[in-house]
Amino acid sequence: MALILTCILFLSAFTTDAFEVMAPRKQNIAVYGEPAFLECSYPTSGDSPLNQLVVTWQREDNEVVHSFYYGSDQPDSQSQRYRNRTSLYLSQLLKGNASLRLDRVGPQDTGEYLCTVSNLEGTGKDVLHLQFAAYYKEPRVSIKTHAGSTSLLYETEGYPEAQVQWLTPQGRDLPHRTEALQQTNGSGLYTLKSLLVVDLNSDTDFAFILQNNVLNQTITRFVSFSQDGYGDSENNCDSLWKRLTIVLTVITALLLSVAGLICYLRRKKSDIGGGGRTDGRTL
Repeated sequence: MALILTCILFLSAFTTDAFEVMAPRKQNIAVYGEPAFLECSYPTSGDSPLNQLVVTWQREDNEVVHSFYYGSDQPDSQSQRYRNRTSLYLSQLLKGNASLRLDRVGPQDTGEYLCTVSNLEGTGKDVLHLQFAAYYKEPRVSIKTHAGSTSLLYETEGYPEAQVQWLTPQGRDLPHRTEALQQTNGSGLYTLKSLLVVDLNSDTDFAFILQNNVLNQTITRFVSFSQDGYGDSENNCDSLWKRLTIVLTVITALLLSVAGLICYLRRKKSDIGGGGRTDGRTL
């Protein structure tokens, strides 16, 4: 193996100027749940055989992400944490495509990647950067009412840490407590919790705004409070009892009216029946 690589490097020394390996997209974003595609290309005339081609992908610390030589992948030369996660486009290799597919991407994969290609025509390399991100899910909201105040808690998951704002209709920032804890389940996503405590002395509207700048994602949710809906709990109980009393009064009045009507109809029917019998006795 060492002899083959030496020969390739020796032969490529005369054609290095014409052999340019290029990563066309220097900045790449890998989205959680989707594979990452790291593009890398090199010039080829089609005269170099596959068994003379060497393609190596490495991290900035020389960690081997993927290795190809002797006409096949070399998993034994690969870093353990990239096992069964990488692949080249084998049918495209002799056409100058040395791009890498990386599956199950996580935060640990963020960083610089070096693509190196050597064949009988030359040797070259180029560097690109990979950044990991995850769209934040639809927030879950919890509302708790206290005496004179209400707390709102929004919870969601994503990556990286998001920017959170609570705004009034006038655009004024409201003080809140937001924290993001990284999950330890292997995904590496952040669990974000944002808490706002509001005084409900008057009707108020709020806006919860979350921004994931890496993916240009913005989540905006509007919250509207009124004293009837979220005021003091004792006042709410009093209001409920008043409404219930009114409803019961109306129902009772209707029942009494129906009962009176039924009694009247029965009495009238009885009078009509009794009059007929009297006429029969007279005859």
